[in-house]
Amino acid sequence: MKACHLFLLLVLCIIKTSTFANPNKDRDTKLFTLCKTWGLVKYYHSEVQKGKIDMDSDVLSMIDKINNDPEADVNVLISDWLKEIGPHKSCEKCITPEDIQFVKNFNDSWIESNSILNNDNKGYLSTLIGSPVKDNQFYVNQNSKSKRTEITHEKKYTLKDVEDQSMRLLLLFRYWNTIEYFFPYKFMMDEDWDDVLREFIPDFIKANTIKDFQLTFLRLIVKIDDSHGNMFTDEIYDFFGTKYVPVAFAIRDNKALIVDLLNEDLSTKNNLQKGDYIIKIGDFSIEDKIKEISPYLPGSNLANKSLNYRYSVLNGNEDTVSLTLVRGQDTIQQYVQRYTLEEINYQYPKSAKWEMLEDNILYVNLDKLRYDEIDDLKIELKKAKGVVVDVRNYPKYLMKRSFVGLFKSEESDYYKCIVADFNRPGMFKYKKARTSGPVGGYQFEGPVVALVNSRTISHSEFIVMDLQSCENVTVIGTQTAGAEGNVISYEVVDKMYTAFTGIGIFYPDGSNIQRSGVKIDIPVEYTEEVLIKGEDAALKKAIEFLSTDDL
Repeated sequence: MKACHLFLLLVLCIIKTSTFANPNKDRDTKLFTLCKTWGLVKYYHSEVQKGKIDMDSDVLSMIDKINNDPEADVNVLISDWLKEIGPHKSCEKCITPEDIQFVKNFNDSWIESNSILNNDNKGYLSTLIGSPVKDNQFYVNQNSKSKRTEITHEKKYTLKDVEDQSMRLLLLFRYWNTIEYFFPYKFMMDEDWDDVLREFIPDFIKANTIKDFQLTFLRLIVKIDDSHGNMFTDEIYDFFGTKYVPVAFAIRDNKALIVDLLNEDLSTKNNLQKGDYIIKIGDFSIEDKIKEISPYLPGSNLANKSLNYRYSVLNGNEDTVSLTLVRGQDTIQQYVQRYTLEEINYQYPKSAKWEMLEDNILYVNLDKLRYDEIDDLKIELKKAKGVVVDVRNYPKYLMKRSFVGLFKSEESDYYKCIVADFNRPGMFKYKKARTSGPVGGYQFEGPVVALVNSRTISHSEFIVMDLQSCENVTVIGTQTAGAEGNVISYEVVDKMYTAFTGIGIFYPDGSNIQRSGVKIDIPVEYTEEVLIKGEDAALKKAIEFLSTDDL
């Protein structure tokens, strides 16, 4: 008997300990269920689409009740709310069976598996999903020309409003459900989006200052793994620091290798040289610093995230910082001055729009080229054996078709595209892709190389995909940003904006470009020696490739 009593006592102690370890678990689970339910009703219920229901006010009321009453029954709250909204009217004519559906983002199994919802509410939500809605969604719209999803009719709030706990949860619910139903690449996230919601409910509850709220929201944005997603505010700039060490660096083996001096006089004054390895910032290693800031650095892949290291690893708000350097065989610990960007006054190297290199290889910088210069470029193309197209930048929009058409002999597809299905939010449908082809009665028939790196993003990647559909194009470089498709601007509160990719773009064979970047034929490695010398390894490889007699 004593053994039995001891066993029961042990079990009770475990239960009690686990309860005290997370006393708000029940509350957070209710809020999770409310968020999912509210989002489904927001985008699927016919009465909501009429714009006469204040969805924000309704959910704020329910959030307040859950926060203030541990015994609040979320089933009763949801049932009473649905009765107030009224019956849903299905739009049977909205079903288009001929559409090819992209359903990788859609999963309604949460309704049946939810441990809180009763059978009546489960049945109601399942009925909503089985009943399509009309195209005229109230909270989202589709641009008639671009088919771009646009966020509409959301109530506006100020930063002052986020000091209220329920308001912070509302803003979490709004963003989470926007991504849930209208982000085409949700299926590619590293983490399950439901798990992200569970993680951030308590985080948003605790983020009771404007700065904490913004940083928490930034961490949430990072979870979508999209290079188009970011957020810039004064508080976030202050978090990373607004003063910089006047050097450019690359991370190698958890060390910051100085590869350029952004201001030679200031660098010399602070005893900083090319080839120095920075191994510690104060008492922290570079590795520890990167771990600290990584949750706040958006990006589709590590190559693009690493671009953000330039304004987050060495900078801060203090005028000086202690750095530990390795120079040759010597280890140097010294204080280094930080400067504003204006004080550093970095002068970007000048580059030509195009120039003829060795072996009659024409180099074209798409960042500099304008639409009205295509005819002049044709004259230079006629003299060239091969062409290097530098797409490590962001070219002008109007120039794409007229430029790529110089290298194409016939019309062809160069991408597949999915857009949001407004009849069935969370699903997407294929849109007929535009073709590209020759323009102006001229085609360059020689070999072409496109140069890419992590600065090749979005529109730049789209141009590379178009070039890859041409007859004789080779891509050389390093991984691109992996953010393809137009940008949806999203206003969190007044003066606090973010964005996400709104249209899904794939290669014609269905393979991904989002996150992975464009397909690279010849990858290039930038060794430490190359970085210190400032050599353009990709351009060097391109010239070498085009100079061979086999082409």
